[in-house]
Amino acid sequence: MNTKTLSEIAEVEKVIVRNKEALLKVAEAIERYPDKFDMGEIKIPDPNNCGTAGCIAGFAAMLYPEATEPHYDYVSDRIWSFHEKTLAKILGITDDECVHLFWQTKAKNGSYIGFEKITASMAAATVRRFAETGEIYFDLKEGNEQ
Repeated sequence: MNTKTLSEIAEVEKVIVRNKEALLKVAEAIERYPDKFDMGEIKIPDPNNCGTAGCIAGFAAMLYPEATEPHYDYVSDRIWSFHEKTLAKILGITDDECVHLFWQTKAKNGSYIGFEKITASMAAATVRRFAETGEIYFDLKEGNEQ
């Protein structure tokens, strides 16, 4: 009988175990504070504010401060207030899933939806769907704010 935990097996096998609880916590926070959600604008960090846009990654970084630390990214020429790889590890998602959830706002048919069109309800629904099914896509029909 194998006495290893699922996390230990995943580490040995290099398998990513999605952290459903953490993902749902992100969706709940977005739903609780929809007026703070913003996928469209990146803000520069300052000592009194994390500076992240109120995007999906920004909400995750707020909930998991161990993933926050302002740093300069030479590729994008921007200052980010979260570490994508650390967030991916906390959420139990692959690098590819991280890109699709945080950066590539695609619809189910593969077309891109502009960041400015992503609403809090749409983002929360996308994160919930991903936690439950592993599918990452944004649906404009889920974007009707109450």
